[in-house]
Amino acid sequence: MGERIEHPIRVAVVDNDPYSLQGLTATIARMKDCVVLWHTELGTDALRRCLASQGLLPDVMVVDMSLDDIPGVELCRRIRRRRLDIGLVGITAYSPGRFIAEAADAGMQTLIEKNHVFEQLPSAIHLATCGKAMQTDAAISRGVRFPDTASAILPEPSSDERIPVNGQRLSAREMQTMFQYAHGCSTEEVAAELGVGVSTVYSYQKRAMDKLHARTLPQAIYLLAGKGLL
Repeated sequence: MGERIEHPIRVAVVDNDPYSLQGLTATIARMKDCVVLWHTELGTDALRRCLASQGLLPDVMVVDMSLDDIPGVELCRRIRRRRLDIGLVGITAYSPGRFIAEAADAGMQTLIEKNHVFEQLPSAIHLATCGKAMQTDAAISRGVRFPDTASAILPEPSSDERIPVNGQRLSAREMQTMFQYAHGCSTEEVAAELGVGVSTVYSYQKRAMDKLHARTLPQAIYLLAGKGLL
């Protein structure tokens, strides 16, 4: 990202309040050069869509900070770890000071209050489409600077990093494998994503299941999700 895209800006909207979601969707649909690609009340649904290996991706995702199933900041953090081609614009009905530092750390391009949506959201979306951040007065007053997409890279765990589970330690590759499976990827898609062979993916999967004392892959995913690791 960095140059203006030629097609209409594809915007995804995530808000757990159905009335707010409807209003945001209608507002964005009226914006110049914007189309609403999809909208959802669930952060997990948004995560699945943004990490899918097929289908159109949004150019920008507008995310409410207070979702029911996963915090908006965590949703953006997980997406940013995997994708730099989606701009992330946060919105909140609360004081933005509660979320600003975390939002910037998660790789979001800005965070705006819902009562400023009409005047600020168009600029935020158009800037995020080009990979640019929109600095707000609330952020500046707190010494926080939202990153441009190019500087928002959050590195994956190093190859020797281990994540403790049940007294065992899952490697970064094992965790990446389980993360991909948890979000609907096939073994072939996991292999392509990690740049390894299918047999290697099966090895990561088996080692992770053994460490988790899980008999099946769904059980392993359930155990990791229950520990907040997926």
